[in-house]
Amino acid sequence: MRDTQLIFVIGSGRCGTKAIAKMMAGVDGIEAHHEYCRYAYQREAVLSYLGKYPPSWMYVWFQDIYDSAAYYSEQPIFLDSSHKLVPVVNILAERFPTAKFIHLVRDGRKVCTSFFYKLQIHDDRAARILKEWIDNPDLPIPPPSEKYWHIPAPYEDRWQRICWWWQESVSLVENIRNAKHYPTYCSVRLEDLIADDFELKKLVDFIGVPYDESFYQFLQKPDHVYVPINYSMTPEQSSQFWSICGDTMKYYGYDSERESDVGYY
Repeated sequence: MRDTQLIFVIGSGRCGTKAIAKMMAGVDGIEAHHEYCRYAYQREAVLSYLGKYPPSWMYVWFQDIYDSAAYYSEQPIFLDSSHKLVPVVNILAERFPTAKFIHLVRDGRKVCTSFFYKLQIHDDRAARILKEWIDNPDLPIPPPSEKYWHIPAPYEDRWQRICWWWQESVSLVENIRNAKHYPTYCSVRLEDLIADDFELKKLVDFIGVPYDESFYQFLQKPDHVYVPINYSMTPEQSSQFWSICGDTMKYYGYDSERESDVGYY
């Protein structure tokens, strides 16, 4: 691999990670992607999380993807912004000790309602098929289609599975602070990037490119959101959400804040 700097932006939600990649797209000195080659690793990432593959196997897998991407990049920085890397973020931190990691956190209320109402993921049938295969590996392994390959949650209810996914994914990325080879790492809330350009300037400085005023304007209304819709939790969903995610929400300071109206839906 040449001297290309690898940067991973990893979050629990899709809209925020996509916005960062789009914001960086076309900036001189950086090659930015959203969910780079995710279809090449999503199933394997979950299988690794489940202990089906040893970390050494995933080292080779990601070497084929990211060492090659960095080597052939025409820019000094190669950035991948994705929530699909969450299950193996610890392996990435060990495999790429010189990479930079950005933990992009977003209010779990927004992430969970977006997953539930807009993206329609973590569906019951796909979750059941994966669980049945885990319980009985003699069954055919589910196909690589991304709908099957989310970290299995200890809940039968779809809303509760989504809530669990948010808190689990945030915890997994936070835990790389304790990795054997602690990476160059920063954590930032999406809401803070949008509320204050000071926080955005710090993030851009961490990435290593010059700041441009257009970045802040872009994040106010990212170009991939055409019709913002603010989804709300029902009283039952709210009760379940706070039961599952309350500690993580408190850790990141969301428990004392009203739900933001940021247009990332």
